Amino acid sequence: MKNLKRYFNWKDLCLILGLFLCSFIPLLFFRQPTNPSVIAVLKVHGQEIQRFDLTKSAGETYHYQSENGESNLIEINHRRIRIKEANCRDHVCETVGWIDQPGQTIVCLPHQLVLEIQTGGDKHGSIY
Repeated sequence: MKNLKRYFNWKDLCLILGLFLCSFIPLLFFRQPTNPSVIAVLKVHGQEIQRFDLTKSAGETYHYQSENGESNLIEINHRRIRIKEANCRDHVCETVGWIDQPGQTIVCLPHQLVLEIQTGGDKHGSIY
């Protein structure tokens, strides 16, 4: 302890403490909203079919069926969404599993179906 007193005085400790406290200033400007509205957008052939509010939905399913017989069963539960069943050839969209963060997508290429999560005010998707 005596060796530390030889290298640091009270002014040094005040400077270190001040710099440490200043490191938290960006949190005031760049923090995320506490409870943003989270929306899942279902698009088929580039056209929006349905919007799901994940903050209000729990334990729901939505069945999409096209005129060609293409079918996807979408499940919503606890602020997350997934494609539970699909009658496409490869079933890759089912293996993606649950998504819950803005910007995440599930794509069913054979059906040209896109399921994307966005924040409530974001109509055109997020740019990263």
